[in-house]
This record gives sequence, structure tokens and C-alpha cells, in this order.
Amino acid sequence: PHSEANIIALQGMDVAQGESLMFATEPGEGNEVWWHWEFEGGTPATSEEQFPMVTYEEPGTYSISLTIDNGTCEQTTLLEQAVTVYPPISASFTADIDTLCAGYEVHFEGTGEGVTAYNWMFVGGTPESSTEQNPTVTYNTPGTYNVVLIATNPVDTTIVVMENYIEVVPRVRTELIMLPEDEFATVGDTVT
Repeated sequence: PHSEANIIALQGMDVAQGESLMFATEPGEGNEVWWHWEFEGGTPATSEEQFPMVTYEEPGTYSISLTIDNGTCEQTTLLEQAVTVYPPISASFTADIDTLCAGYEVHFEGTGEGVTAYNWMFVGGTPESSTEQNPTVTYNTPGTYNVVLIATNPVDTTIVVMENYIEVVPRVRTELIMLPEDEFATVGDTVT
């Protein structure tokens, strides 16, 4: 009985678009050992080397096949969805409002390509941080606040900082006073 070949990517199985991975396997037993690799989505698509270097140009998830032959026995190992290729991250965000009264909410929307995780920081907001793609934040104290978005995937990180992005103004207070029918008041008068 033969076990499956041990296939490893020396840098891990996640890679950024346009980057390369080096693959390795055990040396094999016998006098003459032959390796035949097949790399779905990779360049080169095949290799006869024990330690091939493969470049992935398009985002996606790809399989790897390795056949080892020592002249007597042949063994093939297939790893489905073994390599994940991520596009470069492009991240940004918008808010439904950037000037608001204290105590009001802001709805943020994170957008981008290649992003698998969002990590927000809202100084002066509640909550002060979030991992949601589209968080809602309340600002209770007047002032001007920065918003930071850290967008990641397993092979890349992009940080977006918007300085002085949120302006919170004090709430306006009003009081209504009912005057008797025969009394009048003008702006600036003190009513008792």
C-alpha cells in the first residue's frame, strides 16, 4: 500500500495575484524518481522538477496534482482547491452623513476588491471599533473625528485613514412657552 505524496507550498497555500509559490515533496524511494506536477491556473501549468516555482496571475482557487514514479510504482495525489490567489486590495468607505448632531448615528459602508475582513476604528464613536463591513456608529460628543478602516485578506493589508471625516455639532435646544392670550413677548424678553 502507498500513502499519498506529501505536497507542501514552502510559503503557504495563499498567494497574492502575480506572486509565485515554491512547491516541494518528499524525495521518493528508488534509483530513478520522476515527478509530474500539474498546476491549475499556474505558470508553468506542468513541471517535472521536485521543487517547482509557480506563478498565479488570476485570482481564484486552484487544484494541484502530483504524480511520483520510481520506475516500479506510480502514485498520484490530487489536492482540490489547494491554492487561493487573492487580488490586490483596493478599499474605501462612505458614510451616509459626515456632519451630524450629537447623539445621532452614522451608517458606514466598506467597499473594495479582494477584501476578506474589515476592521474599523471610530475615535469618539460608539462602538469605538467594529469588524462588520457596514457598521453603524453613534457620536455623542461634539468634535471632529477621524475614521480608520483596515482592510485585509490572508496576503495583503490596506489602511484607509480619513482625517477629520466626521463633524459632530451640539444639539439645538428649544423651549416653548405658552403665554396668556393678552401678553406678548419679543426676542430677548425674559418671560416669568
